[in-house]
Amino acid sequence: MLFRSNAKNEIAIYELAFCYDQLREYDKAIESYYNFINENPYSFTAWYNLGNSFAKQNNHEKAIWAYDYSVTINEEFAPAYFNLGSSYLSIENYRTAVDFFHKCIDLDGDDAVCYCFIGECYEQLNELSLAKEYYHKTISLNPDFGDAWLGLGIVKDLEDKTTESIEFFNKAIELEPTNSGYY
Repeated sequence: MLFRSNAKNEIAIYELAFCYDQLREYDKAIESYYNFINENPYSFTAWYNLGNSFAKQNNHEKAIWAYDYSVTINEEFAPAYFNLGSSYLSIENYRTAVDFFHKCIDLDGDDAVCYCFIGECYEQLNELSLAKEYYHKTISLNPDFGDAWLGLGIVKDLEDKTTESIEFFNKAIELEPTNSGYY
């Protein structure tokens, strides 16, 4: 097995993950990460990549389990917190997702993607003023972030401000005219 020849080479873990990801062979990736973790249980990157493989299979509960191990080993590893937030968002546990996105921001600083996902969480929780606040934070960091404009349009529509919502939808479409989800 590749891992056994140099178990401390974490760059190789990422390269292997990339290869499996490109091949969409997530079961093989998971098996390899389990084998690696059995010999190197404190490799936060192996746990993280295991979580990524589970997430690609839409097995968010197992992804969360693996990401939890990653941050238990390395409490400063922001990508795992981001992916925890994304996994909790996927299973519609919005409050927990918000907490993990905030942890990611605490570690890495302002991030437009995190802010946008927080906005989406608050939108789903029907806390529309908070959703707008985070969508605006996203746009202040990245004015070309189409999903934030779309989110603002959805919030305006939920507030029964359809005319205003159309302006935001049009802005999202202007920024990403090939994104069929915006239409």
